[in-house]
Amino acid sequence: MGGLILALSGQAHAAPSAGQAYFENNCSMCHTVKPNMEALLGPGLFNVVGRKVGSAPGFNYSSALADLGAKGKTWTAADLDLFLKDPSSFAPGTAMQAAVPAQKDRDALIAWLSTQKGKATTAPVATAPAAVDIQHWSGDKPGRIHETRASELPAPYASPSVNNGPATVPRPAGVLPSVPDHFKVSLWATDPDKGRLLIKAPNGDLFMSSASKRLIKVFRSSTGEKVDKVSVFASDLDRPYGFAFWPAGPNPQYLYVANVNSIVRFPYKNGDLVASGKPEVVVPKLTEAPGGHTTRTLVFSADSKTMFVSIGSATNYAERIGATPPEPLAQFEAKQGMGAAW
Repeated sequence: MGGLILALSGQAHAAPSAGQAYFENNCSMCHTVKPNMEALLGPGLFNVVGRKVGSAPGFNYSSALADLGAKGKTWTAADLDLFLKDPSSFAPGTAMQAAVPAQKDRDALIAWLSTQKGKATTAPVATAPAAVDIQHWSGDKPGRIHETRASELPAPYASPSVNNGPATVPRPAGVLPSVPDHFKVSLWATDPDKGRLLIKAPNGDLFMSSASKRLIKVFRSSTGEKVDKVSVFASDLDRPYGFAFWPAGPNPQYLYVANVNSIVRFPYKNGDLVASGKPEVVVPKLTEAPGGHTTRTLVFSADSKTMFVSIGSATNYAERIGATPPEPLAQFEAKQGMGAAW
């Protein structure tokens, strides 16, 4: 569905509540409210109010939430409100990235989730390898090549799918990644703000976006060996992800930032650690239904004349779309705008 914007007609169904609509547009990419569906990138949210934290079947929780559950913490509407407002403040170390900043959206979402009930099923259990061997991850190292042949794989659907995602654990003291001969690795910087994208400025500074903390940071190293200055370049953004310097070359004038549903730019000159002005809105709206794929990548062409922004589908949820469009496709497209699809 990447690259498409789905417009839901709802012809044969009642209009969704505000909470349901918010869930479908913003949460359904990672979560489900159906007991018979396997966990996606996040745990199932049926029966969530009153459920022990970190206890949904079939999901591999971060230790941040699993530890809260082990202490007997259960989800109340008030706790959900705090968690959705700022996940990392409620549960430091959680893998949950997306916050719900508006109180009215949180109220509607929690009210609707409170109505989503169902009988949980027992999740299938993954079988651990019988013994550690050369094919096991613990025997891996740089330069080792693995070959997997299609003929050696199990047949499709031979076993149930299992959500077996990674669990974040603290780095053991003194342990660093293995590297090839004649290379070395050291800890350059640590940061609590869960940045996902790093871009180097022409002067060597590294810029980082953090969607969950709604900011852009700058990391500077005078020696190259370790960061010795960290600064918040801009804050109070709307889930920023992609960003790029313009124009291309050694002396950019602006830093363009892709929010979840707009493009803004800040004045920039080499060496700036803090934005010298307020954001200027370049594109006020990217899509009518922000949600689903919210990581907007932004780049410029080599001649700096064209800006490219990725959008992705507004949601992975299309069960209510109906079998046929409500009107001829040409009329539908004219009303819904460029990128609309059935």
